[in-house]
Amino acid sequence: MNKTQQWASIEDPWTIISKYFENGYLQRMVKHQIEAFDNFTNIQIEKTIEMFNPVKIHSDNDYDEEHKKYKLEVELNFKNFNLYQPQIHENNGAAKVMFPQQARKRNFTYASKMTIDIHVKYIIRNGDNLENIQIHNKIIEGIHIGKLPIMLRSSVCVLSQYNALNYTQTGECKYDAGGYFIINGSEKTVPGLMAIGEAACVSVHGANRLGSNSLIDLVVFGRAAAKRAAELVKPGTPHEEVSESETDKCLDRFDKIRNSNGDTKTSELRLSMQKTMQSKCAVFRTEKTLKEGVDAIRKPLESIDDISVKDKSMLFNTELVETLEFDNLIRQALTTMDSAYHRKESRGAHAREDYTKRDDKNFMKHTLAWQNGKEVKVKYRDVHSRTLTNDVQYFPPKERIY
Repeated sequence: MNKTQQWASIEDPWTIISKYFENGYLQRMVKHQIEAFDNFTNIQIEKTIEMFNPVKIHSDNDYDEEHKKYKLEVELNFKNFNLYQPQIHENNGAAKVMFPQQARKRNFTYASKMTIDIHVKYIIRNGDNLENIQIHNKIIEGIHIGKLPIMLRSSVCVLSQYNALNYTQTGECKYDAGGYFIINGSEKTVPGLMAIGEAACVSVHGANRLGSNSLIDLVVFGRAAAKRAAELVKPGTPHEEVSESETDKCLDRFDKIRNSNGDTKTSELRLSMQKTMQSKCAVFRTEKTLKEGVDAIRKPLESIDDISVKDKSMLFNTELVETLEFDNLIRQALTTMDSAYHRKESRGAHAREDYTKRDDKNFMKHTLAWQNGKEVKVKYRDVHSRTLTNDVQYFPPKERIY
């Protein structure tokens, strides 16, 4: 081998490595993470806040039983969410823009301040029949609600906003593609946080989640998560301790059900639940049957406090297992019934005879439900009409034709 060939063989690997960085391959690897974070900060935070508007506050002391009204109600609406540039606040009161390198050197979290305006409406009712209504409005501007760690190279990051600055001025590596956080001076991702299958809510099959369709989600994303988990988890690493309060909640629920001494058998309540779901929330649904189901499904739930568990043993206690399962199932049934009632369309397995067509304008959304006792709060989250990277095309849904 002559000297020319020798130098070529030495330089070639570095040429390949340089091209890898200079041609933007590293940026492509984290592009989906940055785009997802931008979507969260620019769109999803405001949508999440809007889901909870308005928040109504009242006291039982102000409730008029005769007229079924509150004498005083307060209604809160949260508006005008703002996310600012990351800043350093010095002890002398001075504030300046924070660059990531400053966060690393001074053990800061690279984070931005969040503020929101609160619109307050006071509703006052008086008179013999509470017929007189006075409304007073007030706006409280710029309420500080916390700080949000900022992903490097995202749209909020100062490196994106001051991209005209040379990397020598910012102290950053020119090849750093971002896609991570700086927490207390240390660079962080969120190790171990992986959502797969239906928990990921990626809608691989849209609303056509029938039979075993979701198995492909589990196979593909489960395999990817398992391979990543194998890289992250170190053998012998102990789990973080669970707080006693969380443990107590589980044990309290278990003990309450195990020591139930009512007069109603679990099998009776389970059968009542099954009949209601089969007759009122079956394959083909209508407004009438679903409304009847909303009322009927609450009856077995109301009777859960009168449930009877005769077997108090801790070994092979099938009666206790059945009762614990029923406690889970009845809450799922309640949520399913209420969610079906509020969805005024047909989509996937949800087939309504009074709304036979899909309504993308009003219901191209995921149903979100919060169950608390007999009450179910139903909200919605938009289905993403975009992918997490521009390298993959979005496939819009089409009408099913038989």
